[in-house]
Amino acid sequence: MKRWGIVFVAGVLAVLLATLPSFGGEPSPDLVSALQANAPHEEVRIIISLSDKIDPTLIKVREKHVRRSKVIKALKEKAEVSQGPLKSHLERVGSKRIVPLWIMNGIAASVPAWAVPELMSLPGVEGITLDYPIQLAPVAAGTALLPEWNISAIRAPDLWSLGFTGQGVVVANLDTGVDVDHPDLNTGWRGGSNSWFNPFSDPANSGQCGNPGNCTSCELSSAAPCDTEGHGTGTMGVMVGGSAGGTAIGVAPGAKWMAVKIFNDGSAPTTSPSIIHQAFQWLLNPDGDGATQDAPDIINGSWELDLINVCDLQFQPDIQALRAAGIAVVFSGGNTGPYSSTSISPANYPESFAVGAVDSSLKIASFSSRGPSACDNSLYPEVVAPGVNVRTADLTLGGVFSNSYRTVSGTSFAAPHVAGVMALMLSAFPDLTVDELEFALAQSALDLGYPGADNDYGVGLIDAAEAYRSLFGPIPDIAVSPASYTFGDTKEGSFSPPQTFTVTNQGLGDLVIGGMSLTGTDAPEFSIQNDGCSGKVLLPTESCSLQVTFMPASAGGKSAELSVSSNDPDENPFPVKLTGVGAERYESVTVLSPNGGEMISPGAILAIQWGAPSKAVRFRLDYSVDNRRTWHLISKNVTGSSFNWEVPVPRGNRPRTFIRVIGYNASGRRVGTDRSDASFAIEVVRLISPIGGSVLLPSGFYTITWEASCAVMI
Repeated sequence: MKRWGIVFVAGVLAVLLATLPSFGGEPSPDLVSALQANAPHEEVRIIISLSDKIDPTLIKVREKHVRRSKVIKALKEKAEVSQGPLKSHLERVGSKRIVPLWIMNGIAASVPAWAVPELMSLPGVEGITLDYPIQLAPVAAGTALLPEWNISAIRAPDLWSLGFTGQGVVVANLDTGVDVDHPDLNTGWRGGSNSWFNPFSDPANSGQCGNPGNCTSCELSSAAPCDTEGHGTGTMGVMVGGSAGGTAIGVAPGAKWMAVKIFNDGSAPTTSPSIIHQAFQWLLNPDGDGATQDAPDIINGSWELDLINVCDLQFQPDIQALRAAGIAVVFSGGNTGPYSSTSISPANYPESFAVGAVDSSLKIASFSSRGPSACDNSLYPEVVAPGVNVRTADLTLGGVFSNSYRTVSGTSFAAPHVAGVMALMLSAFPDLTVDELEFALAQSALDLGYPGADNDYGVGLIDAAEAYRSLFGPIPDIAVSPASYTFGDTKEGSFSPPQTFTVTNQGLGDLVIGGMSLTGTDAPEFSIQNDGCSGKVLLPTESCSLQVTFMPASAGGKSAELSVSSNDPDENPFPVKLTGVGAERYESVTVLSPNGGEMISPGAILAIQWGAPSKAVRFRLDYSVDNRRTWHLISKNVTGSSFNWEVPVPRGNRPRTFIRVIGYNASGRRVGTDRSDASFAIEVVRLISPIGGSVLLPSGFYTITWEASCAVMI
């Protein structure tokens, strides 16, 4: 039996070496080694690829959801037709694990070693590769820097200020999982069975858990995201993390996320090609219904195959299908630098978008892999992003340590910056194709290193603001005059004179005015009037105007901000600071002569004028006759009480009389004074209500009458 086994293995190797057409066009060295190391009856995990494939790139439909449905349908139909004979053969040879992979028209299976030559000889079999362990690259710890330098370096806040935070966009990662309990991530999870995929929870894959056949609770979690290593939590934090820790750690905090756990929970986490194929396949069609548009818009892959300067195309069909369906795929460029020709797969595929790493001084990281690409000798990486000393989310251990962060380095954390900027761009321009999205980022990047593109920095550092400008076209430039305004003192309950503000387009593109709003604690005391700007499109040099008035409801300093929203990429909304002072309405108490000026005629009616719609007020009336004595009459608080003011004066021969009125507020504070400059003979002074009798109202005009024979001007 042993002798037969030796002969058999030798025969297997001979067949393989002669005819096995793996993805690279040569026999897979890993498969050959595995067959040498295993007895004929021992199982090996393999992936069988069929030659009858569709080219998803030929499906040309502009509408993303229609194109995606057509791609999924075509891939599934091709697999259903061509995989039948292979499945039957696998069952006959006793395969214990058969996993259809329609995304690349192949099957992952566990088969006895002796069955491999038969499988390879079947009609339609293109190649067989080993389903081997792929280890997660270790994370390098970083040193804390100014938070969050990396977010500022790529100018993500510039797009936030325009209202684009990734809203309406879904991103995904293939990683160690995501800690859904982290406060910067929990509200961003899209939720549902179509937003989390854990291949290890499938019994067919339990043999690939960190401890085969004895999976951890996280490896078995099929309903909710989890992470025991932290790598996936960190990459997702860079993409979409919020600001629960005090500063925004994510590039696109408004985007939703979904995730696939492709690495197990071993002490050195590993995955395999079959797990990765299943992950890509699920991401293309999460709920199994090709008509449902629940796939992500962007996928981040912060992992790599461990062969340097080799073009390993085993995942190219998957990425071609995803890209054809309108899904961008971003990959970390690898940590195999600093030498040239150190590209790694899948980042070096023509269909991938490879990202290198720079530090806070915008210099290329020593570990960042360099080009050219081993697949087509093209530029590698395509762009760079912050990847040294980046602060991101860390494990909370079930929410126990909610304020959990760490500082890390590696291209694993540079790539999510690019995925995040793509999310910002799609929130601004939802109809962008993958080609258009990548072109916008590449042609707007900040050139670094030697002038022009190179195989250290690619085309340069991604710049969210410049990418937006490159797609937006000519840029408008809003100006508002005056840029701030102080209304000064205005009586409470009274309107100030309106102030006109002029909005002008000083840029080269059309300025679209969205609307006006007033914000701040005192905003209700300011009002917009005669708005000739909201909804208007201003051509270059054109202007429009609006007015703002101030009506204080109470005394004291007031402030608000007038916000003018528009499509200006730099100042949206444009802020105009407004200030004013509310003054008590009855601060001036006036005695008015019906003849104007200070002329007081015998038998005339004087009016006391004040205003206090909601406040109590009282008056003091002083008068004197021939300067011999002064009499004082003080009213009650005028809030609706009734009283008469009658002043009997001794009769005489034209006595000289002086009148003064003083107003007080409810607190007893003196708020105004007026007096007469005339002398006249007077007999009775009476305060009369304007509604008759002596009932006083909280505001209005009240009259003082007296009887006199003549007036003498002094």
